[in-house]
Amino acid sequence: MSEKLSDFFTIIIVVSMVIWGGSWVSAKAIAGSYDPFILTFLRFFVSAVSFIPLIIYMKLNLFLNRETIKYVALGAVSMGLYFYLFFKGLETGLAGVAGVFVTSLIPIFTLLLSKILFKKSFRKVDYIGIFLGFIGGAIIIKFWQITPDNIIKSGNIYFLFCPLLWAIVTISSEKSVAKISPLIFSFYCYLFCSVLFFMLSLNKEIGSVLTGGLKLWGNIVYLAIISSTIATTAYFYATKKISSYRASSFAFIVPASSLILSVIFLGEKPDVATLSGGLISVFATYLINSK
Repeated sequence: MSEKLSDFFTIIIVVSMVIWGGSWVSAKAIAGSYDPFILTFLRFFVSAVSFIPLIIYMKLNLFLNRETIKYVALGAVSMGLYFYLFFKGLETGLAGVAGVFVTSLIPIFTLLLSKILFKKSFRKVDYIGIFLGFIGGAIIIKFWQITPDNIIKSGNIYFLFCPLLWAIVTISSEKSVAKISPLIFSFYCYLFCSVLFFMLSLNKEIGSVLTGGLKLWGNIVYLAIISSTIATTAYFYATKKISSYRASSFAFIVPASSLILSVIFLGEKPDVATLSGGLISVFATYLINSK
């Protein structure tokens, strides 16, 4: 591959990471305005619909065997819980803090879970990375101030489960890619969650979204189409071109962009704990991704 072409795919990955970071800001803008069940349903439904033209154009095989159904089901349940807690936590929590905490700890939990489940050996640097990752996460949520009351009011209790849930999604996706396209895995997860959260939203005045206006639908389009469909598809495509290792090394951009964008668009002011804990967690992610 030529250097210019490699740089082009690198730019695609960087842009995708920034878009993912912006999803925390976009979700914060509408969290609290509608029930989290409704917002989660909308996010999955629009994503599922937006995948249909892509699947048709790429002529992807929709068939699932017993093994892939198992991983899709596990991924869908974990993804559904993740996004419900995502919206629930942002009702009171800060987008910048949540974005840094969750996105920087996802690689830590993914490594830890995959090593345990598949009985893979740990490198010394893995132990250091995991330890630093948890230290960084604890600093971000200011563990020294935690009480049963403020951990709920701050929304942090919901974010605590998010990295683990997304780690399960990541591992489920990884185990299924030998049989199906990652896009098909995502599509079925979105479709399953659409049906589930539609049923959970029936008694939540779901019809109110029809008059939600530009603020609601603009952010849903960003979350469901721009972030999920476009950015994710571009990321998968670019990753195949420049290798998954190089792609994963850009993971630090997501927490950084969520923090910067929350300052610009939401006026949030990051404190020393968020910045220092975030840097420690980002360094931990770097260590884990290092060869």
